[in-house]
Amino acid sequence: MAIINVEATVGIYKFVLNYGIPALSGLNRELTIPYTGTASPAMTAALTTYEYSLDGTTWYTMTPSSSTVTTGLSFTPTGAALTFTWMMKDDIGDAIYNKEIFSRLQATSGTLTTTLKSYTLYFPKIQSDTGISDTPPLPEDYRGINGSDLLEKAPKSN
Repeated sequence: MAIINVEATVGIYKFVLNYGIPALSGLNRELTIPYTGTASPAMTAALTTYEYSLDGTTWYTMTPSSSTVTTGLSFTPTGAALTFTWMMKDDIGDAIYNKEIFSRLQATSGTLTTTLKSYTLYFPKIQSDTGISDTPPLPEDYRGINGSDLLEKAPKSN
């Protein structure tokens, strides 16, 4: 058996996109989606997929806010903090509560593409009783006031 020493360069790349924890903002019109872009060596990338689905099957492109940057993104070896702000109510309307909303992001740099990262959102709408009163409850033996007594003392109209 012969051993041959062949010289070569092996390129090893790390190119990853990870979700942070999304948060509603702008009177619940926008969803701020933080994410981290990691690449080794450092790369400039573009967010090429930013989609949502209400059923997990049919996907639609998210409408980014005017301040959202999707190209020229710096992905770094230590991970760069980035944000995508989705104009959610422009796309979905007011029906965002008590349902699953699926989102996914993916970045591309040259011929490299990150894994398609998904996140499931759920915003519960909780109804609460806002009719709280500081008035103490009436005693159990209270029988009320007779209607004729109330009318007798009521102001008279002219």
